[in-house]
Amino acid sequence: FFAQGVTMRAVTASYLLLLAVLLFADPTSAKKVGQKSSGGVSRGAEKAKKREARYKREMAAKKRRKEARRAEKKLRAKERIKELKKEKKRKAAKRVKPLTAKGLKSVAAKLGYMTKLTESNENGIINMNSHQYKKYVNDGPRGYYTLLVYTALGEEFRCSICHTMQNEIVKLTRAANLSQMDPPIFVASVDYEEAPEVFQELRFRHVPIGILVPPTNSTKKPRMAAFYQKLPQQFRLSSTGRLSAGDVANFIQRNTPVENIDIPQPMPKVYKYVGLLLAFAVVLYLGITIFCCRGNVLKFRDYTMPYLLITLMFYAWCAGAGMYNIIRSTQWHGGRAGKIEY
Repeated sequence: FFAQGVTMRAVTASYLLLLAVLLFADPTSAKKVGQKSSGGVSRGAEKAKKREARYKREMAAKKRRKEARRAEKKLRAKERIKELKKEKKRKAAKRVKPLTAKGLKSVAAKLGYMTKLTESNENGIINMNSHQYKKYVNDGPRGYYTLLVYTALGEEFRCSICHTMQNEIVKLTRAANLSQMDPPIFVASVDYEEAPEVFQELRFRHVPIGILVPPTNSTKKPRMAAFYQKLPQQFRLSSTGRLSAGDVANFIQRNTPVENIDIPQPMPKVYKYVGLLLAFAVVLYLGITIFCCRGNVLKFRDYTMPYLLITLMFYAWCAGAGMYNIIRSTQWHGGRAGKIEY
């Protein structure tokens, strides 16, 4: 401030300003600026890496979607090929060649033999051995249906459900003459003791098993196991629970052209109880009436008409099989296709 002249004052002010800058300036500011610049570079690299990773993920997901679509197309193509093969087999099965004279003769011979076996049994069930099963059920051609039941009726097997099913089949054959229908239906039983080879080849784990073998014009003679496995599910009789003769008849009607197989149904137990209650009520009413009119009972002896009517009614009831039905528990008939049950 004491310098002489304008120039010296300007120089002095410059030096003082530089001294102030040197005294009060932050020496770390340069470092901070450097750090800021290096931090900006690192953040840009991180963003670039993130963009690259996101791009890779998107490309990988796109690749997986393409592979999934390609696999789905292959699967659809395989399924379509399978469907075409099945359709081809079905068409080939429908285009079975007509029987020759030799085939017709074989069918007629088989039909006559099966009819003869059915008529020779009182219950209408053919007891088949392994040879008969192979020739008349397994091998073609066949011009008849065969209801086949695999059982084990021996006492050592203790198969109670086998005996129950056998009894129901007997009821069916006695109620309906299946072998005389169009087309004929033969009922056969294959027991383990009489045809063990059949059970060994089919590898059954439980009995009873019921199947319905349809007719065929094919002259093939397949293996028994292959023949049983290729049988459609609709021709297999469910063995769960206890089947009645009516259930078996419905199974036959669903899978054959035969209709209206009428199976006698047993009298419901409720009817028996109602009859007992009515009889008890009538006896009680008569007892009360006689007791109340005990003074005039002897006078009724002079009137013979009531005794005659009661006697005739009782005679008509007995002659109409009323007593027989009670003693033998006769089953009910009819009751289907609009028919009256009797």
